[in-house]
Amino acid sequence: MEVMEMIESRECVTTLPITPMNRPSVGLNTTPFLMDAFGKRLGRKTVLSLNANGSKLYNQDTEKHVSGYLSSLDILGITPDFIWRDDQEENISWINLFFNQLQKSGYISREMASVIKCECGAVESLAEAENISPSRTLCVVDKGKMYCRLCNSEVREFRELVYLFNFPASIGLKKVFPSFYIKEIEAMILKFKDYKFLISRSRPSALALWTGEGNIFLDVDFVWQMFLPILCRYGYESTILVGGNKNLMACCFSMIISHLIDQRDIFLIIPPYYLAPGRKSLKGEQYLSDNLVSEYGQKSVRLLLATAINWTKKESVLDLNLIKLISKMAYRIYGAEKITDIEAALADFEGKKIKKLLAQFRKTRDAFHNEELFGLI
Repeated sequence: MEVMEMIESRECVTTLPITPMNRPSVGLNTTPFLMDAFGKRLGRKTVLSLNANGSKLYNQDTEKHVSGYLSSLDILGITPDFIWRDDQEENISWINLFFNQLQKSGYISREMASVIKCECGAVESLAEAENISPSRTLCVVDKGKMYCRLCNSEVREFRELVYLFNFPASIGLKKVFPSFYIKEIEAMILKFKDYKFLISRSRPSALALWTGEGNIFLDVDFVWQMFLPILCRYGYESTILVGGNKNLMACCFSMIISHLIDQRDIFLIIPPYYLAPGRKSLKGEQYLSDNLVSEYGQKSVRLLLATAINWTKKESVLDLNLIKLISKMAYRIYGAEKITDIEAALADFEGKKIKKLLAQFRKTRDAFHNEELFGLI
């Protein structure tokens, strides 16, 4: 397949690829919500990135999950300018180009190595690797033996010719907010220095690249971690990436691969992980995004999400008790247009500040057109 002509890029805000879920909890919509808010505030395009292959791993109906997830975003007022999926056939040309580029520069190598894997192929990683491979999370140990959680087969060791990604010895990622994540990312980079990651797969279910001699089946996670340079070829230069503290390693890899391929530095924003009161997970009908919007309205749910933005902690509690109060005055609250830089947007998009504004609005019955809320509602 011929490589497509590169399109002139427009600056955009994007998300780390999200595994779509039909009828998600409102917590799973937090990252796209912030992508949407920052895009509007900064006057930039928005790109929603999806890890559609993530649902295939568990034999789920991918299209049902994608359409259901996009529907949940639409009713929340989130309509991205572009949606990128890791299972798009058009990606193959660019992935082939990037693979060859990384191989020529020494970041991808072909070597003999000991690999552990199960019968279904969900578990496949280097035998000597620490528990840092995503597939390792699918392993369970019983009586000294390792088994796959999906197919229950024993995980065995083999000696094979494989492709490896050689983590760069020195690279810095400083454009990170909140800044307390910088040390954590620096420690991660130091830990992975000169480390080798398995990126090829023995099963044909993974993405296939033709080398001229035969097919290479690439790990789907490695493929989607090339999404930033792929987006640039589609005409969207990601200047801001909205990630997550539960996916810090994937954020790190995606930004490093972008740097290796395009020498671009991206501003990484890591919002807090939303929890229910009592620090419980946002599970149950009451937290389903479509249920909340149906009962309280789009603007009320967006304001509720805004009240839980906390840049000083890794986790934040979403207080559902607030939404009834918010819904009683949301109809008279408006965001007056205001285009700013990233620093001003971060200062405005802060939960305590939003709660103070709501307390002021509550004291009167007047309509409010507030610039600090532009993008959030």
